[in-house]
Parts: sequence; structure tokens; C-alpha cells
Amino acid sequence: LIVGETTCDGKKKMYEMLGEFKDVHCMELPNRQSLMGRKLWREEVVALKEKLEEKFGVEITEEEVRKQVSINNKNRLALRHFYELMKLDPPPMAGLNLYSVLYDSSFKFNKEKIAPEVEALTERIRKEYEEGKCEIKKRPRIMVTGCSIGGNAMKVVRAIEENGGNVVCFENCGGAKSVD
Repeated sequence: LIVGETTCDGKKKMYEMLGEFKDVHCMELPNRQSLMGRKLWREEVVALKEKLEEKFGVEITEEEVRKQVSINNKNRLALRHFYELMKLDPPPMAGLNLYSVLYDSSFKFNKEKIAPEVEALTERIRKEYEEGKCEIKKRPRIMVTGCSIGGNAMKVVRAIEENGGNVVCFENCGGAKSVD
């Protein structure tokens, strides 16, 4: 089952086309915060729950949902604290390394391991920084914004850093707002 959403016209069209040969469930996302938007979002979440239960023959309980929300909240908090290391000037790591940790954490199957691993990494980097082991020089601080970034688009980050900038923030479909 492919679960899609309506955050942009390109994605909507892609999910429509995928639906021609794959099982697709596309969630309508409200585009503003309002009572009507909240009602729509709740209805969409319930419809997804029902689709998942039907498709996979499982029961999704409120208790299990609450457990997973708690795990994800801990992960987001750990990633936010990691992300906040970039407030240091000079930053303790290259933007490529920052993004790698943020991006790679989304591919871990055991979600309960993410927070402890990220917390340990954050503490190690903070300690090394305080001991003066930071190899990054003080340079212009750059925020990369726009569409989501990854794969080949990371060459933009590499180019910025190879040409005298420190990428310290990503504000796009991922990045700062996804962990705050």
C-alpha cells in the first residue's frame, strides 16, 4: 500500500498515476489550521486507519497509537536537540553531516533506538566541541530552503560548503520544522 498526501500538485498527480497499477491511499491535507481543517484531518486519519486494518488484517488500537506517538515525540525532541547544535558558531559539523543524520534517521525500522542513538551522538559532538576539537572554521552561515533536498540535490550543499559557506539549517519539506 502506498500512502500519499496532497501537499503539492506534483505529488497528487504522481499518486494518481501510481493508482493505475498500485494500491494507493491518498490523504487530503487541509492547507490551513481551522476547525474545518481539523475535522477534515481527523476524518482522513480515521479513513487511513480503516484502510490499513482492512488491507493488513490488523486492529489499530488507541493504546498502540499513543505508544507510537510517544516514541516519535522522543525521536523528534532528540533530533531537535541535535539540530540545535548548529546554533554554535562555528558549527560543530558540516551541513552534509547534519542532513545525513536527519535523513538517515527516517530509515531506521526500530524507532525506539533512534532517540538514544541521536542523544548519544549529540552529547559526543557537544563534548568534542567544548574540548576544541571542532574543525569547521567560522564562515558565512547559510540556510537552505525550498523544496525537499536529498540525493543529487545535496550537491548544492556540497558546493556551498566547498566555496566558503557553512550550511547550518534546512528549512524545506524536512529540516527544522519537521523536528520542532
